[in-house]
Amino acid sequence: MSPSASTGTAPQPAAPTLDSTYFISFAMSHSTLKRALKKASTLNITQYRVLMKLFFAQPQAVSQTAIGEVLHLKPNVMAQAVTVLDGAGYLVRRVDAADARVRACTITDAGVTHVEAVDAALVDELYRTWPTDNPAFRRILETVIMAGAHLDPDLTARRDDRLPASHVVTTIELISQRIEETMEGECHASFAECRIMQRLGEVGTPLRLGDVAGQLIMTKASVTRYANRLADRGWVQKLSDPTDYKAVYIAPTAQGAAAIEQVNAVAARAGATYFWSIMDEEQTRAFEQMGSIVIADLQRRKEAKRLAALDLLVPLP
Repeated sequence: MSPSASTGTAPQPAAPTLDSTYFISFAMSHSTLKRALKKASTLNITQYRVLMKLFFAQPQAVSQTAIGEVLHLKPNVMAQAVTVLDGAGYLVRRVDAADARVRACTITDAGVTHVEAVDAALVDELYRTWPTDNPAFRRILETVIMAGAHLDPDLTARRDDRLPASHVVTTIELISQRIEETMEGECHASFAECRIMQRLGEVGTPLRLGDVAGQLIMTKASVTRYANRLADRGWVQKLSDPTDYKAVYIAPTAQGAAAIEQVNAVAARAGATYFWSIMDEEQTRAFEQMGSIVIADLQRRKEAKRLAALDLLVPLP
C-alpha cells in the first residue's frame, strides 16, 4: 500500500519544470517591457527599477546601498542610476544624519508622476503584445503579472501591490539574471547555449538551425554562432541534408546528452527556488499555462501568418 493510500491523502502533483517555453515567455516579457519603457521614458531599465523602488518605499528615504543590494546592482551602476534620476528631478539625495558616508534617496512628486505614466505604458504594451483577445489567455496573463509582482523583493516591511506591471520589471530582470548566472556557472555554457541544448532534449530529433531560431525566438545568426560553439565543445554534431546543401542540422552527442540532463536539473532547482516555493496553486498553474498554452498559440499564429504570406508571392521579373 502506498503512503498516500495508507494516510488517505492524495499524492501531490509533480512540480513544474522550467522548460524552453518558460524561457521564451521570460524573453518576450523582458522585450515587451523594455520596448514600452523606451516609448514612455528616457530612463533605461536599471534607472527605472531604482526609481520604482523609491516609489514603493515613499515617504521613507532609502540608502543607495540598500537599493543596490535588493536590485543586485554593483555600486558604480547604482551610483550612475541615482545621478541620472537626480538630474531628471525624480529624486533627491541627502546625507544621512547618522552617517555622513551614506546617501539617502527620496522620490519627488515628478518621480511619482513619471512612474505612474510609465506603468500605464507597460500595461498597454503587455496587453497589446500578448493574445488577450482570448479571455482565458487574458486571465492567465493577469495572474502571471500578479504572481510576478509578488516575487518582487520589498525594501520596506509593508507590502505594496500597486502597479504590478512595474513590479514585474524588477522581477523579470532580477530572476532572469540570477537564473542565467546559475545556469552559466553550473553548466559551464552561456544561457543561450543551455536553452538550445534544452530544446534539443525536448524535441528528441535533430533540428535545423532555422527551426531552432524560430522555436526559441532567436535570430538565425545567433543560433549559428552558438551552434558552432556547442560543436567545438563536443555537445552537438552538425548534420547536412543531401537534398538541400544550405540546410544545417544539429543533434546532441553523448556528451551533449549529459549536458542536457545537467541543464534540466539546474532549471528544475531554479524553478523551485524562484517560483514554485513562493507561488500558490493558481499562480503556478498560470505560469504553466503561459508556457504550454499561450506561447504555443503565439507560435501557431506566427506560422499561420507566414503561410498566409506565401499566397502573395509573385514571380520576379
